[in-house]
Amino acid sequence: MKIEQAPLVKVIHVVSRIELKQLLTSIFKYSAAVGFRYRLIDDVWRPDFMKVNQLTERGVMLETDHGSRLLFIPNLSAIAQFELDDSWGQFEPYLHYNVFSGTAYIPVRTKTQIRLKILK
Repeated sequence: MKIEQAPLVKVIHVVSRIELKQLLTSIFKYSAAVGFRYRLIDDVWRPDFMKVNQLTERGVMLETDHGSRLLFIPNLSAIAQFELDDSWGQFEPYLHYNVFSGTAYIPVRTKTQIRLKILK
C-alpha cells in the first residue's frame, strides 16, 4: 500500500492598514488587556507584548505591561506584521498577521503558498 502526502498549503493571515487601525482603536476604546507585538518593515519582532496607551490619526503609543516604558510608532504603515496575546474579535492569539498596505487583494492558492494579487 502506497501512501501519498497531501500538498502543503501555507496559510497567510492578511489584514489591511484600516483593519489594523480599527483593531487598535477597539482595544484602546474598551481598555482591553490584550497585548500587541509587532514587526516593522525591514526589522525584527519586538521581544515583548505591549498595551495600547494612546492613538493618533496615523500612529499608536504602546506601553510595557508595567507602564515603565512608552514606545511611539508615528505611522502604522511601518508595521509589517503583528500578533496578539489574547483573542479579540476575529483575531486569534499568537498568529502572525501580515499588514497589507494596498487597498484590495485576492488570495491566490498554489500548492505551497498563498500569493497576493494586487488589484489596480
